[in-house]
Amino acid sequence: MSPGGPPLLVLAPGFRALYANGQVLEYDGPLAVPDSSYFNRLEAAEFERARQRSSDADALAWRPAAESLRYFLEACERRAAAAGQILIHSRLDPPAPLESLRLDGADWAAQFALVRLAGIRADARPAGGRAGAHGKLRLLVYWNPAGGEALPAARREAEEAAALFETRADVRFVARSLSRGELDEAISAADCLCYFGHGESAAGQPLVPAGRERAPLISAAAAAAGPLAWVAYQACHVGEQALRPRGAQAFLYPVCRIADRATAYNRALLGALASGADLSRAAHAAARADAEQDDVRRFMFRVQCDAV
Repeated sequence: MSPGGPPLLVLAPGFRALYANGQVLEYDGPLAVPDSSYFNRLEAAEFERARQRSSDADALAWRPAAESLRYFLEACERRAAAAGQILIHSRLDPPAPLESLRLDGADWAAQFALVRLAGIRADARPAGGRAGAHGKLRLLVYWNPAGGEALPAARREAEEAAALFETRADVRFVARSLSRGELDEAISAADCLCYFGHGESAAGQPLVPAGRERAPLISAAAAAAGPLAWVAYQACHVGEQALRPRGAQAFLYPVCRIADRATAYNRALLGALASGADLSRAAHAAARADAEQDDVRRFMFRVQCDAV
């Protein structure tokens, strides 16, 4: 890593290391991450909030007990706080919920931006940018009413997103269910995408209702136009804990089901994006706003980017 650059945390079975300022700090002890039931508890807390009931956000924080692990993570935290962000490449299953990691201060998500790096095969060709990505930003805001129960809060958030961006972007707002062909055409003509609606996942790809079927949010045909600058996927993706989406340089997604409710997290996220922040910085701003409200959304979303 170059001096002054953001630290990189690598987590893999049997190997953990922090790369920062030209140095490598290795840790070979047990990681002891929360098991997969953590995500069930996170989802349950989210739906308690949707029912206007209290849930204990503090109880969802991950506090490692082992002294050697705390020492390693404290070193990561210091360097991430100094840089304002940390890059993460994780191959753990279940994934470590680093957004909810809390040592002696605030949660990591509220302290600095967390950027999870997507793995790329060594023989893969780098994707070029979008041919039309010049001048005014082209944003697709897609509220999809298909696939299940009505989502009035999601629709309001989609409308607010379109209004927030209208002064600095060429916004296309869609409030009906698009067919597979229509969705491909709309995404191919966009630079960025906000999706609100029902969803799930398969083979690492986010899926959305399209006609009578579930189709990839970004198909291979749409991805061939070049990667979108960022995608905010505000939908459940029941079936997997981690996504490996194609066709986006930066991708925000939830780790479990999310309720249809207005949150400080989404308001801050959309406001930061509309002001020109990149997705990781916008997610950090949203996490800070969420922590001030003592909510749980900041633990639920991940930002994944192309390798840098």
